Amino acid sequence: MNHNKETTSSESTANRQPTAGSTMQDHSGATLSPKGSLGAGGKSRHLKHLLAGITEQAYRANELFSSRQGNMRGKSMKQLISLAAIATSVAFAQPAAAEVTLNGYAFTGLYYEKNANARYGEKETQLFQRLQFGIKAEKKTDNGLTFFGSLLLRSETDNKHNSSTLNGAQVGLKYGPFTLAVGNVSDAIHSLKLFYDSQVGLCACGGNTLTVPYIKYDFYTGGANGILVTYNLGKFTANAAWESNGDSTAAKGEGSISVSYTGGPLKFELGYVHQSRYTGHGGYSGETFVTEYAQGKTTFGLAIGYNKSDAGLLNRDNLAKGQPGLDKTIATIYVIRKFNAMTLQAFYSQSTGIDTLSGEVRKTSYGAGGSYDLGPGASFVFGAHTDRTKDVIGDLGLKFSF
Repeated sequence: MNHNKETTSSESTANRQPTAGSTMQDHSGATLSPKGSLGAGGKSRHLKHLLAGITEQAYRANELFSSRQGNMRGKSMKQLISLAAIATSVAFAQPAAAEVTLNGYAFTGLYYEKNANARYGEKETQLFQRLQFGIKAEKKTDNGLTFFGSLLLRSETDNKHNSSTLNGAQVGLKYGPFTLAVGNVSDAIHSLKLFYDSQVGLCACGGNTLTVPYIKYDFYTGGANGILVTYNLGKFTANAAWESNGDSTAAKGEGSISVSYTGGPLKFELGYVHQSRYTGHGGYSGETFVTEYAQGKTTFGLAIGYNKSDAGLLNRDNLAKGQPGLDKTIATIYVIRKFNAMTLQAFYSQSTGIDTLSGEVRKTSYGAGGSYDLGPGASFVFGAHTDRTKDVIGDLGLKFSF
């Protein structure tokens, strides 16, 4: 059973590395914050109120004491009151805030794959579920820097597999519109959001336009160990990333860049990724363009991906014929429509090439799905799609986030 993305819009977003410094994309130092937290700010407010109460009582005692004992002792009491006021100010003006945030999501349901037995020796229909926690720590300093660290804990179960993984962490800092993340990070392509909007179902499958093996955020192991720089200014975001490919000697690092604009009804994303050598093969490169236009409750999308491989990663049977790797372009159109609590979506994808050694037998794929809102953070999700191997994949179930 192949639950690859992969994610956190909904499932796409959930499976996708929160971008640099975001939810995973959620971070800080020694307390629990809004979603279940008592931060340093909460402690200082509590202490301030306590000392303020002491000060008020001291004033009252001073009035009574002065009226009975005279001005000399009243002056001593006023000095005590001043010290209490100073202590209140010190407690309130702490130099830095810190917090730790815990969030995540879970789903459970039925998964169907027509060729599961032939491909993996598994049952066609399976029960499956996932529980994922995101742990984020953040520390703000007086000079405007914010340090952060984050990681994910994911547990998945189906009829054949039962795995729980604490994945590789990322650590970084934020200053103004800039964020730098190091470790298990997304590349610039995987950091995009519209790129995954064509996907359907709990598995978040279908409609992908890039088939080159670009490096994603690693949800299951230590990660590829890279660097991601993000610049965010309002509705404009730019990403640049370098991935070490797990520091493997068999593969060179991967570079990628992307930009996105998400203002108003018209949105777009552009991305480019390149690697000069990929574990035993030649290099690859990919270019992607995604645009969406929203009109009322309906969103129309177009995604185009250009895939280039130097050594047959996209059409390995070409190598046996002495031909170079196949350049392949994939275009996907999709539509998303909201009906109050119900959301429906569908996609159609067309490719200019076929990788026969990977089982592809046709150039088209298509699918449909949707969700029904069960309340804040909860929904019933369903979806089904075909791929270029003529396999049919579908799922349905319940999902909630926290």
